[in-house]
Parts: sequence; structure tokens; C-alpha cells
Amino acid sequence: MSQIVSDTSITDHQHDHDHDHGPSMADQQDRAQKREFFLILLGGILLLAAVAAKNLFDTPDQGDMIAAVAAALLGFKIIKDAFKSLMTGRCSHDHGNHSHEHVHGEACDHDHENEPHAHEKSHMEELVALAIVASFASGQYLESGSVAFFMLISSLIEHRTATGAFKAIEDLIRITPTRAFKIVDGKEVETDASQLVEGDIVVVRPGDNIPADGIILTGSSTINQANITGESLPVEKTVDNEVFSGTTNETGVLQIRVTNAGKDSTLGKVKDLILQASFSKPAVVRLLDKYASFYTPTILMIAGIVYFITQDLNTAIVLLLISCPCAIILAAPTGMVAAISAASRLGVYVKNVSDLEVARRISAIIFDKTGTLTVGELDVSRLYPAEGVDPADLLQTAASVEHNSKHPVARALVRTANKAQIELATVSDFEEIAGRGVKASINGQQILVGREAWVQELGIDISALDTADGEGMSLLFVARDGQVLGWVGMEDK
Repeated sequence: MSQIVSDTSITDHQHDHDHDHGPSMADQQDRAQKREFFLILLGGILLLAAVAAKNLFDTPDQGDMIAAVAAALLGFKIIKDAFKSLMTGRCSHDHGNHSHEHVHGEACDHDHENEPHAHEKSHMEELVALAIVASFASGQYLESGSVAFFMLISSLIEHRTATGAFKAIEDLIRITPTRAFKIVDGKEVETDASQLVEGDIVVVRPGDNIPADGIILTGSSTINQANITGESLPVEKTVDNEVFSGTTNETGVLQIRVTNAGKDSTLGKVKDLILQASFSKPAVVRLLDKYASFYTPTILMIAGIVYFITQDLNTAIVLLLISCPCAIILAAPTGMVAAISAASRLGVYVKNVSDLEVARRISAIIFDKTGTLTVGELDVSRLYPAEGVDPADLLQTAASVEHNSKHPVARALVRTANKAQIELATVSDFEEIAGRGVKASINGQQILVGREAWVQELGIDISALDTADGEGMSLLFVARDGQVLGWVGMEDK
């Protein structure tokens, strides 16, 4: 499980900078697959028409003519790509080129260029193309078109499934800010985030994504870093704390000294790990590749022997047709692509597809952090009012003040007050102190809601409150005009 990178919140954190990413790989694939679908649909209709014509007319000429058009229409792409891969020694739709524009089977090796045997070929694609050409040349147009049709339609299903995985990966890539505000000679200058280098100082405002890994020089804030660390709740950050590229600054204004940027940042490394999944191959596919390299020469040799013995070209062609390895070419890759796509839609990104085969033998899972098992939403678990204070008054006071904050704690308090049908009071002079709490006035009375250390710094005596019952919870202390009203205990569900 250590190979699996999980993030359940990626698509919830889109930065709002004004720039155009242009057509994504997944969008381009969508358009190409739609064109391919209509081509396959047309070819399939022609094949059905050819079958109908053979049964309706006395001579097979009309049916053969329609089947020939269908075979040419469906087989052209397969034959063209097979010829190209034969000439170049590389599969025309190898994942290593990052184009992902192929429209038929995983008919050759998809190893990364740096991996051993990356340039070996199974030649199965050429065998399929040869079967199509041979059957077409011998006048078996319906058989030729049928082989091409099933090859294309099976591959289209595979690549439609893969598009979901690419879209999810692109969602991760899109959270990387493209612009940053760098301090140059004491002034803010907008620059390309990719141009940041170690030692640069950038300003990050509430709502912005952090453009690079760095150390906070000034300011305090709440940072949502779920897409990097998997933590379900935002964390408080202050001076000298480390922050990560692509995480979201939620409250305060920060000045950050860049330590790593671009591909060297934490987010850059996460993206690289995820993209490696498109190069990795499960054991079953590697096994198929190993033996597939012998398959085509063996079949051609057998077909040659059959023709030599029988002197019947049709028999040799039939052998080529029945030996077309559509199942070998498509079955295992399709299953793995479907698994990666399904995991991506659930927010789980697989570093190496081989781990999916290992996962079926898992009998127990050990989590190293409890946040992984929560829904990532704070909830009020306990109200502890001071002596003589009504719990409803405690909740109303805290929720009324926090109503003006965007902090997850504030949202939880307001949500609980709404469930309890408590009417919130009107506040004035609201002020939020990042990483500490909020203060405001209600009917001329000063209200403080925040951390224990902060309210004590402001001279509030909380010694009368027992905090033992709040062990394991996040405690917020509430005070009015210098007198503590109690505390609110919160925890993740």
C-alpha cells in the first residue's frame, strides 16, 4: 500500500487565477474518440448492410461491395499504424511519447523509454494488419471488416476508460499555480511561477494556492494541504513553518521564502509519481509481452507450412484470422486501465499498477494516521459551559461571532447552531487573528473565541473550567467582557 498515493480532495481545490490552460490531453482524447466512434459506427452499419445484402440478393456482389468499403474504412487506421511501427521499430501509439492518441489495441510494449526492453516489440499489431490485408486480398471482405471492427470497438472501450484516469490526473496538475507575486526591491511583481528559484520571496493571499515549497517568513494562516499530506483538516501555520506547493492558503497573508519550485517541489514530485503509472506494467502484462514476441513469427511459420502442404491460400488466411490475438492484446491492459480509472474517480492515484495485483491478497490494512479514516469535516462534539452559563447561550455567542469567518471551525459552529435552531446575534467590529481566534462585539460586549493560549494571553482566567473531558478534541474557548463562558469541543467525524 505504500505505493499508492491517496488524495480525496484534489478536485475541491481549484485555484482561481485568470489564465487559460488550453485543451487538456483528456479533452483532446475525448474529441479523437468521438471521431473514432462515428467511424466505427459507420463501419458497423456497413457490415450489417453487407450481411443483409447477401441474404436479400441472389448474387453476393452487392454485399461484397458494401463489405469491401467497410473493411477499407475500418482497417485503414490499423494497417497504417502497423506499417509505421514496423518501419520505425517503435509502436506508433507508445505511451512513452505521451501522445495517447492511439485508437486501437495495446498491441506493442508500453514500457517507459528508460526501462529495459523498452524498444522490444511484440509484432501482434502487424499480425492483425496482415490478417486484415490477406482476407481482403482473397475477397473475404466481411471477415476482414469484422476483424477490424472488433479490434477498434474493443480498443475504443479501453481508451474511453483510460480518459477518466487522465482527467483525474490533470485535475491534480491544474492545481499548480502558474502565477506568483514575488518581492523585488521591496515591491510586489507578478511573475510566472515556473520562474521561481530557491531564495525568492513570494506573497500569498487568502484563497490563493502556494506557488512553491517554502518557509514562512511573516504572517500566520490556515493551510489546506490535503492534496499533499492527506490531512483531512486545514492546519495552522506560522513563522518558520514549512508550506508546500499547490496547497491552499485559507486565511492570512503570508510571505514565503522559496526552498523548492517547479518539478523539484513536493507537488511536482507527486505529479511525477502519478504519471509513472502510465509507464508501469503489471506482472501479467509483462508475461504476455514476453511470450507475445514469439507469437507472430510462430503463427506466420505455421501459416506458411499449412499453405505449403495444402496449396490452399484460403486455409492459410483462415489460420491467420482465427489466430488474431485480440484477446491477448486487449484483455489485460483494459482491465488494468479500468482499475486505474476507477481508483482515480475515487481520489486514489496509483503509482505502480503492479500494486493492484498485490492488493487482491490484502487481508488487513494499517493506517498511520487517524485522519485517513475520517470524512474530513469538523463537528461539534461537546459543549462545556462555565457555572451559571446556559449551553444555548454559549453556542449562540460562539456561532454568532464565527459566522463571519471562513475557517472550518467557524463553519462547524454555525452548522451546529442552525441544526439547533438557534438564532444568531448581530455582531460588529469583527476581527480574525490567523491561527489564534476571532473577536467581535455583540450589543456592546466584547466577545473572544479562540485557542486556549490566545485567550489566556488576553488575560482571561479559564482555571474554573475542566478540560479533561475534551481530551482528543480541538477546544475553543469563549469569553464575554473578560469572563469565560466555557469551551466548545470539536473533532473530525
